[in-house]
Amino acid sequence: GTRIIFRRFEHKKWVNPGFLVGPYLPIYGIGLVILTALHVFLCKYNLNPILTIAIMGICMTLLELLTGLFFLNLKVRLW
Repeated sequence: GTRIIFRRFEHKKWVNPGFLVGPYLPIYGIGLVILTALHVFLCKYNLNPILTIAIMGICMTLLELLTGLFFLNLKVRLW
């Protein structure tokens, strides 16, 4: 949302934020599904909340990294 508006003013034109046409960013939806599943899984173990947040952060970073590497191999620059 705000990233799209920021890019609009930074580049003085509308910039496509991803590989789909329009402001659709499936990585955020996929990330939310992964975080939700991870939270449900980790709740069974009563871990320290800081550890749970750290694990979720690592998973999201890996998702971004792997997605970025995948699209770089396809010659698509998203950032």
